[in-house]
Amino acid sequence: MLVRVLIAVLAFLNALGAPDRLPPPPEPITRVERLTLAFYYPWYGSPDGPSKRWVHWEGIDPANHDITNSGDYPALGAYDSLDPAVVTQHMGWAHDAGLDGFVVSWWGEGTHEDRAVPLILEEASKHGLHISLYIERTPGDRTGPGAADATTDMLLELAHTYGRHPAFLKVNDRPVLFAYVRLNQQLTNRGWNRVLNRLRLEGDDAPIIIGDRPPDPIRPAFDGWHTYDPMGQIFHERDRYPDLAAWARHTFAAWIAKGRDTAGITCVTICPGYDDRYFRSPGVFVPRDGGETYRVLWREAIEASPDWILITSFNEWHETSEIEPSAEHGERYLDITREMTAERKRSRENEPRP
Repeated sequence: MLVRVLIAVLAFLNALGAPDRLPPPPEPITRVERLTLAFYYPWYGSPDGPSKRWVHWEGIDPANHDITNSGDYPALGAYDSLDPAVVTQHMGWAHDAGLDGFVVSWWGEGTHEDRAVPLILEEASKHGLHISLYIERTPGDRTGPGAADATTDMLLELAHTYGRHPAFLKVNDRPVLFAYVRLNQQLTNRGWNRVLNRLRLEGDDAPIIIGDRPPDPIRPAFDGWHTYDPMGQIFHERDRYPDLAAWARHTFAAWIAKGRDTAGITCVTICPGYDDRYFRSPGVFVPRDGGETYRVLWREAIEASPDWILITSFNEWHETSEIEPSAEHGERYLDITREMTAERKRSRENEPRP
């Protein structure tokens, strides 16, 4: 008994004292339910809603269906993410389109986005949807010494506070959290190794972490990998491939192969289109082509057979990547989503990974 205690103490001290040492590899995840999840943004507010002020919307002109910092105009108008009616509508649309849930953008305790999470979980449970959180930054946007420990404490607290909810996404009874690439920049590999060392000591009480960007040999040993934004890569590599399908076939296969090399959860991200040129210069533009961009990426994603297909996004209106109904596109992208999720669920690949 004493020997086991000493081993545990030494492992703990090693994790804290040698943050640059690689953490032990994650336990192989052998059975994962095939899911389709969309990135979801609860960061909007309006003076007429619970927020009592404009949040994230600028220059609203309802008569002309125009919002200055949005490429398209929501069918619901410039809505409030804290409005229960809005969240109920979003969950209903998602369920009817065959989505399995949302990865919800989260910016820290007490933020506007954090205030929305209990409502989102409550409504998701009514619609049979899974909810995960997309961790956008370290606590207080910290970098350097202390950021890793603060981030670890934050992740464990989220697993305790929200991860136990019946609607929260879990694998092997452990809550799943996604980490945006900003955390890679804030923590660096050294910091992430410290975080993962501490989390691994928690065993089954620790959340599963899905890191951003496919791995290379020096990146931390996350439990899975994803890419949030494939559109910049499509834009910059468009001359290397004869068409979008060829790009997707090559890239999705590479993402999955690297993910499986680490015994992690594999993800492929698709997008209906993208346009940030009105607030970034020179910006990135990938046209929707009347839904064909989305369909092509969907078909190649199904063929690639990842564990999870991720959609960027349900409602990131600023980058014009939304599938939520709009004045410009109506419900076209929900209709395509419904069609393609049904196709995926009909396929044999929908069975859990053996």
